[in-house]
Amino acid sequence: MTGPKTKGRVVNIRQERDRPGSNPLTPTFIPNSMVASYDHATWFNSILPQLAATTFVMESGEDVQWLKQFLTADYRFPQAYRAITKVSFPNFHWFSGVSSNRTQNPYIVTAAHLNCLGEITLNFHTAGLTVSVFGEKERMQLEQQDLRKSKELRPLAIRDVVAKYGLVGLFMCTNLNTINLTCIDSDIVAYFCKTSNPTSVVHEIAEFIKDGFLRRQGKAVFVNVEINGANEGQPAQEE
Repeated sequence: MTGPKTKGRVVNIRQERDRPGSNPLTPTFIPNSMVASYDHATWFNSILPQLAATTFVMESGEDVQWLKQFLTADYRFPQAYRAITKVSFPNFHWFSGVSSNRTQNPYIVTAAHLNCLGEITLNFHTAGLTVSVFGEKERMQLEQQDLRKSKELRPLAIRDVVAKYGLVGLFMCTNLNTINLTCIDSDIVAYFCKTSNPTSVVHEIAEFIKDGFLRRQGKAVFVNVEINGANEGQPAQEE
């Protein structure tokens, strides 16, 4: 089930953080945020609806923490957390993966704590969706004989992608109805995937998400998939 991505106002938290004197308690995306308090009607009838129509872009963990400070200042911005309905994580692919030292994906955790989140955009990269064709020992031995062949890749199995990125956590988002999956299709990764298309994994992720929401929450969700080329060029030919 697919549907159009919503458009509208966008707030990039990295740009907000980079502003001179940046402070989560006086964000520029809130009108007159320097005032001590807002009257009830203005806040709930005007400002919160504006926030609800905004997509918040978070590029890093620092962005996530900055927005968290804004949302937890309930004494200044009451129920702001309920007005965050759309978020985008363009560097979602930078997450190195769930492990014994990092048991959760901070982007997914953030999404799960936004009670009214209705739309999320996750950006993948084919480098994070592939793995060596060979085991570690075999790959190291092959490097001495055929360096190019030792670099051959294959797509990760969907279960491994789900575990790596902690995607099961998406099902904690009970109001989520639109999931946008974008993917950077690396020319170099594609070159070393000799027998398969690494972007096929993104479509498997889409099916996993749709099936998961249907089974766990009994509802159909919109999942959009968009593949974008990286135009890195192929590796130089060996002489």
